[in-house]
Amino acid sequence: MEKLDRAAAEKKFLSSDYLKDGNFRQRWVWRYLTDSEILSELEPYQPVIAGTIPIEIDTLDSDLDILCGFDCGDGFMEFLEARFSACEGFEVKKVVKQGLTSVVAKFRAETLSIDIFGQPIAPVEQMAFVHMINEYLILQERGEDFRREVIKLKEKGVKTEPAFARLLGLEGDPYQLLADSK
Repeated sequence: MEKLDRAAAEKKFLSSDYLKDGNFRQRWVWRYLTDSEILSELEPYQPVIAGTIPIEIDTLDSDLDILCGFDCGDGFMEFLEARFSACEGFEVKKVVKQGLTSVVAKFRAETLSIDIFGQPIAPVEQMAFVHMINEYLILQERGEDFRREVIKLKEKGVKTEPAFARLLGLEGDPYQLLADSK
């Protein structure tokens, strides 16, 4: 894993180009996203890939998270319905996350579960992106053995943030702790 500081890590993950030179799953995801033109179609919403796949702690059950920013939640929801409603398992709903009205769409495409998450803020300000960057920096600092331990916990059903908190010996809300670990 290439060692980067926070600013360089944020810049790296703003584009999906790093996926084409990544591990097998990352390369597959990059080809799928390129061939399907999903990111191109989401371009008005500044799509950013987040979650476990970019930072190489994904498991077979991991989904692909795409973060988006929007000005109008209803318009974003209508776009998602128009573009993805024919996809297997499609569902879209409004939820409140971090006090913001958010839109979540889930569906399957080929062998991949995809979650598209939108909020009325830029994707880089969303907690999923903040967590991913903080987790990436921790992985760089702690090394390959730590990464493997995170994956082992995830394979046992532990969510990502609680897995990090457990391995780091942190007590309290793991989601808040990882958001604050700048």
